[in-house]
Amino acid sequence: SVTPVDIPYETIYELERNTLLFYTGITRESSYVLSDQKKACENENEKVVDNLMKIKEIGIATRNALEEGDLDRFGRMLDDHWRVKKAMSDKISLKKVEELYEYAMNNGALGGKIIGAGGGGFLMVYCSENPNRLRALLREKGLKEMRFRFDFNGTKTIANFF
Repeated sequence: SVTPVDIPYETIYELERNTLLFYTGITRESSYVLSDQKKACENENEKVVDNLMKIKEIGIATRNALEEGDLDRFGRMLDDHWRVKKAMSDKISLKKVEELYEYAMNNGALGGKIIGAGGGGFLMVYCSENPNRLRALLREKGLKEMRFRFDFNGTKTIANFF
């Protein structure tokens, strides 16, 4: 079942302002990572199952943090989630990704995660204190920022080429 998250507009605006998204330039097949996770679940690997339950708990707590407008707690939970997820498989992340993540954490990010591309793709971080400083530092590392906004109207066709 799906239940909408009830987030105050002020919180949404702050979340947009303090969440940074960068393309890492790192790509690999997600099936490489996902097949490893699937196999561990099918074999009822206790560590993986425990970590999936932790991720579920973090998801519920994250929802509560967002609804309460506690974005710093949200940011720290991103970090908790990322660390639990990495513990599921040594294929989740790459050394370069880890270096970028730790650099962001050492320069003001409260937490973050890698989105897409089998452990590469995009680095998303949450930084409540001086996100523009972190934004500039990550650009200096050669990352390309992807600006975004939340949309509440669902999917729209921007262009139809067919």
